[in-house]
Parts: sequence; structure tokens; C-alpha cells
Amino acid sequence: MDVERLSWDSDFFGFEVGRVIVSKDDAPNAEELRRAIEGLNVELAYVFLPGEADAGQECHREVLVSMSGKLVDHKVTLGKRLGPRAEEPTDVVSATSLTPEIESLAYGSGWCSRFAAEDRLRPFFRPLYKRWLQNDFRDGKVFVRMSDDGKPIGLTTVSVRNGIGRIGLVSVDAGHCRRGVASALLRAAEGWLLRQDMCECRVVTQYGNTAGMALYSRCGYEVLARQEVWHVWRAVPHDSRLFSRF
Repeated sequence: MDVERLSWDSDFFGFEVGRVIVSKDDAPNAEELRRAIEGLNVELAYVFLPGEADAGQECHREVLVSMSGKLVDHKVTLGKRLGPRAEEPTDVVSATSLTPEIESLAYGSGWCSRFAAEDRLRPFFRPLYKRWLQNDFRDGKVFVRMSDDGKPIGLTTVSVRNGIGRIGLVSVDAGHCRRGVASALLRAAEGWLLRQDMCECRVVTQYGNTAGMALYSRCGYEVLARQEVWHVWRAVPHDSRLFSRF
């Protein structure tokens, strides 16, 4: 098991957050998982279990339920080998500054995120996605698809981490879905990665995001891994100061 305190999350949320990752190669051990969570001594533990149907995680799930854990996400990681650069769309442009329209699209990308679904984290949802967007402006690239009247109707962010291209946020305005907007955004992001000499791209989504899963499949992405994501709280954070800065 991989166990660690998460400094970035702890600093952002204002309370201690940790993570436990159970690998599919780990032998099921309920008590080891319990000790790992309790040993973190954090307010909130993210617990990642292998999501394959035959992964033998029932004893781990029983421990998490006994600790009032909640299954909040079925995380899917997809990947693609980038081939020769396709013709990039001319109506997708690189955004240079954060605008209210771009910010609104970013929030739309997280409609089924665990940070939106989890009651105790919902107050942090918008500040968190705004921070991610700001990070992509600083460290990666933000692409938007423009409408005929010059308004952004689609958004994707892309960056490079550990030598691999990463698609971050993907969102399309509700009135412009099913018109090829998202696939055009992905082509632009992949073109940028190729110019950075990247040959691989990955993206993370939720299994329940059927539109996203279908999009990535159409664009040549294949499932690399599935995980169940559980949240285990040490105690209900009644202290309203946890949320006061938002």
C-alpha cells in the first residue's frame, strides 16, 4: 500500500488530508488498510482501490464501510499514443487570460467530480477548479473553441507531467454539444503535445461520465486503469471556519 499525507490538499482545504492507494498486486488485508488510514491521523483520507471486477477488494470495502467511508468516484484513466499530427482546427485558439466565460466552462467540466458530489467538499468545488485552471494557464496550455460571434463555447487544458501529456479539464457549453467541439479541442491539445515532443497522452474521467468515455473512445483513447475512490472522514467537520474563506 502507498500511504502519504497530501501537502497540497491539506494546505488548500485547511485541514489534514492523506491518501492510501491499494495496488491490485497487494494481497487483500483489511486490518492493514485500517491501520494505514488510522496511522495517517488526518481529517480526510482518500482511499483508492483497484476497480476491476475481479480485484478481490470486498474485505477492504467492508473496512471502509465500518469506518463510515463513502464511495465517491469510479475513476478511469485512459491513454493514447500520439501519432503523426493531424490537421488542427482553426476555430480553436490558445487562451491567454482567465475570463468569467472560461471560468464558467471550467466549472461545467466537473459536474460529476467527487469534489462536487461530496457534501463536505462541495463548498471548495469552485475554488478548487479555479485553482486548477490557473495552474494550467501558468504551467500548461488552455484551449478554447470560439463561436461565430467570438464567445468561448468549449474548453480543454493540457500540460506535461513526468514526461507524459495530461489532458486536464474538458467542457463544452450545453447548447453546443454533439457538434464536434470536444474532439476539436482534443486535436488542438494533442497537436500542442506533439510540438513539445510528447508521444503519449493521458486523461482521467469518471466511469459515470458516459459522454466523456464515449468521446475519448472515439478519439483513440484506451482504458489503462480503473479505481474506486473512497472518502473516509475522521469526524464531521462542524467547525464553520473550515469553509469561511470561501
